[in-house]
Amino acid sequence: MKDLAANRPASDDRLQRGEVLADSIVSPNGRYTLTHSLTGETLLHASTDTVGQGRRMWSRTVGEPGSALSLGLDGVLRAGTDSTVLQRWTGRFRLDPMSFVVSAVVVRNEGDVVLLSEDGTMLFDSRTGAEEARLAKVQRDYERREAKERAKPERPAGSGMAADWFGQLDLSSPFTITWVKQVDGKEALLRLGADRTRIREMTYDDIAAAACTNTDDRPVWCALAVLIDDWVLVIEPCGIEGMERARGMSEGTQTIVYHEGFAGERLFAWFRDTEPVAVYQDDDSDLLDSGAPAPKGCDPKAMMPFMKQIGLGVYRADAGFFLPPPVEISCLIADIAPRLEHFTGTHSGAVLGTW
Repeated sequence: MKDLAANRPASDDRLQRGEVLADSIVSPNGRYTLTHSLTGETLLHASTDTVGQGRRMWSRTVGEPGSALSLGLDGVLRAGTDSTVLQRWTGRFRLDPMSFVVSAVVVRNEGDVVLLSEDGTMLFDSRTGAEEARLAKVQRDYERREAKERAKPERPAGSGMAADWFGQLDLSSPFTITWVKQVDGKEALLRLGADRTRIREMTYDDIAAAACTNTDDRPVWCALAVLIDDWVLVIEPCGIEGMERARGMSEGTQTIVYHEGFAGERLFAWFRDTEPVAVYQDDDSDLLDSGAPAPKGCDPKAMMPFMKQIGLGVYRADAGFFLPPPVEISCLIADIAPRLEHFTGTHSGAVLGTW
């Protein structure tokens, strides 16, 4: 092989025979650049794009550090003297690079690195263009959603229920609140799975303190049952049992459950006598936020009148301090108006170890 110094530097959008990738080649639209670094990495990046300037899109490591990438007059891609470039780019390690003649390496406007044969057909396509198009669509969809959200009016102050009680609870993910109708606090905790011998009178501060005491980095499971009219709110700081048991807890009555997980994932469901009325799971967040019918349940539209009552999907989600929509909707379904004084004093509670 001749000394690489005799090769011409590649230019424009392609590396051709007798050329070396001394600097870079750029797609005709100027958006994508292919370089070969001193560490031996051939890298395609989006140098000027709407998704993120300088974003890495595709790379392959070939040859020893410091070796230059070239396309010989014989049509073989090499990194220094290493002729396995075609194998490494394609992932076809049994391929004999000497049996495939490459006429050019091309960077296309769509963001693909393509190897062309002598007759112009493709020997290899990095297929990064399809991913680039997908990411661009994701960005456009996100921007449309954001613009639509910003265009919504703010929810009028004072149009919602009192929210001071929820703020006082100071719940952070994960937590679960389960509304249970026509049972007392002790019965609600038993339905949640509490041992009868561990149920005692506790304050919310007692429960919150217990929930913050981890054992071997495992959260402590505890719950407080607060009676409001003919419903009980079972509050689990750092708890998940209501999410798992709400359906069974509704036997002979009704339950509503709202769970928010470690990563902000949500479950919102309404059960009557173990029958799911309407259920929104984490994948249904868009439906929940827009006030659309639930994808599961015997009456998917059951929650919609309450969603409309608070203007869910109409007002900006980040305007003012209101109860989280699932909490407010649950209280509307139950026809109760929690107040700060409901959560003072002692109530039936239980601390039941770790989960």
